Amino acid sequence: MFEGEWLEYTTDIQAGIYDIALARVSGSSGTGVRLLIADNNSETEFTELGVLVGDEPTIRDIDLSRWAGSNRVIRVEIVGRFMGLDKLEFVNIAGVSQTAYVDRAITADTTTRIELEEFDFGGQDVAYFDTSVGNETVGTYRRDEDVEATDTLVTDQVFEGEWLEYTTDIEAGAYDVTIGKAWSAGDSGVKLSIGETNSATEFTELGQFVFGTDESLTPANVDLSAWAGTDRVIRIEIVGNWMGLNWIDFAPAVIDTTAPTADIVDMSPDPRNSNVETVIINFEEDVTGFDVGDLSLTVNGNPARLAGAGVTQITPRQYSVNLTPVTVRNGTYQLTLNSAGSGIQDMAGNELAADAVDQFVVDNIGPQVEAVIVNDGGQQRSMVSQIEVHFSEEVIGVDASSFLLMHTTTNAQVMPMVSTQLVDGRTVATLTFSGPGIIGGSLSDGNYSLTTVASRVQDLAGNHLDGNGDGDTGDSATDDFSDFTETPTAIEK
Repeated sequence: MFEGEWLEYTTDIQAGIYDIALARVSGSSGTGVRLLIADNNSETEFTELGVLVGDEPTIRDIDLSRWAGSNRVIRVEIVGRFMGLDKLEFVNIAGVSQTAYVDRAITADTTTRIELEEFDFGGQDVAYFDTSVGNETVGTYRRDEDVEATDTLVTDQVFEGEWLEYTTDIEAGAYDVTIGKAWSAGDSGVKLSIGETNSATEFTELGQFVFGTDESLTPANVDLSAWAGTDRVIRIEIVGNWMGLNWIDFAPAVIDTTAPTADIVDMSPDPRNSNVETVIINFEEDVTGFDVGDLSLTVNGNPARLAGAGVTQITPRQYSVNLTPVTVRNGTYQLTLNSAGSGIQDMAGNELAADAVDQFVVDNIGPQVEAVIVNDGGQQRSMVSQIEVHFSEEVIGVDASSFLLMHTTTNAQVMPMVSTQLVDGRTVATLTFSGPGIIGGSLSDGNYSLTTVASRVQDLAGNHLDGNGDGDTGDSATDDFSDFTETPTAIEK
């Protein structure tokens, strides 16, 4: 058979919309027919209906209502050459009923799995809509349907806007719906909808779900009670292109009755010598309704205003709070996330279970030397075997390098041995002596100067020594004494 040859067929036509498929027994993918129609079998003027070429030639949604009647003529004109033609099939899709491929029921006491390659009977525009030609790329499964499917999944040429439907009986109840994929590209996913019957043209969307890197998606607590009954239809519509889809599971919903909890992440450093820029609050699950009005702040037990503070959502379960403008004073702060009346709740509507609290200290006042006590405060100074340096608060970093002990006549430096202890929350450093020039553990006779080095002493907030007590840190403290005269018990600062 050669290009341009034609054959005609007289037929009676019933009004309707048809899918028309050409069956060939041989021929290349570029061969096929041009299909035309005329009002009667003596007509010379024809209307073209379409061209059927390709590996599985089909034209769809052809409205033949205009030619309804008897003795209409169908002309088949050859496109290409060297082929064997078997038949044309006309399927009145308006008259095709949709039925389930397998019987299934979604019930409230067990998990129901819908294998996505088991879409309904009914064909194009009835049980599915497929934009690509043929399913020859994926094997031999359901070759009479124009859907790219294997016996385990829908796959390969899966494109935006295509859809598949699944007739099922539904029992009233809430369900967790899991949509499983085999593979997908980019931001592909599906839109899930439901209709009241398998002849429905109106659908209610249950959700649109994008896979990303997830192997499955689980919309939780989907209430299907409004669609309880027989012959309901589940539709999935493709979002994106190129993917493999496995199944949909409908499992009885696990109702979340557990109230969310929160934790204010411990401040670091604490204590600190600067105001607080950011506090992180972590919730045990995603929540809504959190704002700055749910917080309260005290300093030294007194209420402090939160004017200027702000809350920023990092994720639905993590938030940051900016306290920069409200933590400028020295003192002990307590930040409280108040649960009562907060309106904070998880995705299931459970309200925040309990308050969350964190305390921290802002301290930018440097430590001072309160007293230097020689020989446990004894008045006898024929020997000096011990010096105690009392600080105004707990300090760290105190060792031999924290002190400069000089004989003021000879300018000889004595390296002390230093131990520390905490007494009533304050550090006491004890200096003792050994080595050349030390007799019986005592300093040699003479006048001495003891300097406590500011850069080598700091409190827990990181403030260095305020040796002269002027409110500015970084000043060393100096004390003079002798080992042979009677002096007061302590050198008070």
